[in-house]
This record gives sequence, structure tokens and C-alpha cells, in this order.
Amino acid sequence: MGIKTFWYLTQADGDYPWSPDGLFPVDGTRQIELAKTIDEGGFDGALVATWPNDPFISATWAAAHTSRMKFLVAVYANMTPARLLAEKALTFDAFTGGRLMINSVNGRENILTKYDMNVEHDRRYELGEQYWADFHRIYAEGTESNFPNTPLRIDPPAGGHTVPLWGTGDSPAGLENAGKVLDAYLIMLRETTFVDAKFTAARESAAAQGREYTDFGALSGVSCGRRRPRRSTGSGRCSRTPVSIGSVKCSTMRSAVALTDNRT
Repeated sequence: MGIKTFWYLTQADGDYPWSPDGLFPVDGTRQIELAKTIDEGGFDGALVATWPNDPFISATWAAAHTSRMKFLVAVYANMTPARLLAEKALTFDAFTGGRLMINSVNGRENILTKYDMNVEHDRRYELGEQYWADFHRIYAEGTESNFPNTPLRIDPPAGGHTVPLWGTGDSPAGLENAGKVLDAYLIMLRETTFVDAKFTAARESAAAQGREYTDFGALSGVSCGRRRPRRSTGSGRCSRTPVSIGSVKCSTMRSAVALTDNRT
């Protein structure tokens, strides 16, 4: 059984990251330190999610300071034109040696309406199917200069390289979409009966399209702080001493997805 472990490359971290006064400040230097620690620590890569920071820019910033780890970048389908996203992906892969992966997100109404994406739930999945087909086609074609006197091209890495598309889908429309477009199916880690049911449904959805997933994975949370003996505090919290992962201070951080290959 092969295991792939991805950390979470996020600014949403701190002693109490669920509380406004418990977050570390947004800090590009800390982002680099965390990325280097992931890169050197044996993780396969990191999920770069849709927090207030732009995930693609955040991944690019960290990629410039790493050499091995992959970046699973969250992207809302149809928010960026497929051609523009393909050009960004080709550039990222050309500069990093093919280290880009995409976490396909279809989103919630309260998020999408901020970007004037007023599309009802099931229709978003229908549009997403065509979006990712266009993205893969344009990526495979490569991109060339808009200026005829500058014959530059960027092509995908050699060997038929494609950008892996990971994601989820829980509703009937989401599950059908996942079976059509995703390479890896992800869930939140829960009890084994929940996991088994979700993965079984996902396998059946992909099989109905004549496909199968390369991987299945689950998102889980970890706490990396040493606990002191419980004592009374004004807030009733358990006092903890932050520790370091490599050179990076952390008290509570979320790991991302641990995946097993599809043969298991």
C-alpha cells in the first residue's frame, strides 16, 4: 500500500487559529520556512487552500524556495478563464519541473457571489466538466508568444505530463462530476464506515464513466504542541508550549491529505 502525505501550506495557523487573537500574522517569511520544512521533511507536498491569500500566488512564492515538494493548489472552476489558467499552469510547471497539482473546488454560493458567479449548484458541476476539459486540452497544446517576432513557446514537461486534478463531490451532481473529471477523490476523515461508503460511491461513479481514480485521500487535523499539565486559566483553556517543526513554530496546524493508491 503506497501512502502519500501532504501538509497544509496556509496562513491560517497560530496558537488558537480559530480565534482572531490566536492567529499568527500573515508573514511571507514564515510561509517560506514552512515550505522548506515540508520540502526537506519527506512530505510529498502541500495543499494550498483558498484562504484570504491567493493560493496560486502563495504556491508560486513557496515554489521558488523549494526543489522537490508538489503544490496542490485550490482552484475554483470557471473563476479564471480556462486558457489563462492553462498558461499559468504551464509557466509554473516549466519553472518548477512539473510540480503543480490542482484541487478542483466548485464552491459555495456565499463565496462565489462575491465574484459575480451566480450559478445554481448542479449547473456549476455541469459547467465545471467542460471547464476542466478545456483546461487539459489547452495545457496539452502548450502556449506561444503573442508577438510574432518572438517565437517562444512553453510546452508541458516531457513524457505526456498532465496536471493531476484532485477534489471531491458529495451531492449526486458532485459525485457524478467527480467520476467524470477527477484523478483523486478526497473526503474529510471520519469513522471507517463513513469513509468506506464515500469511497465505494466514488468508485462506482468513476466506473460508470469507464474510469478509475489514481488515489483516494482524507483530510485530517493534527495538533503539534506539547501539553503542559492542565491548570486553571482565565479562559478555561489548556495551556500549551508551542514546538517547532524544523525551524517553524507551530501550535496547531492541519495536515492535508494522506492518500493511498487505487490498488488498495
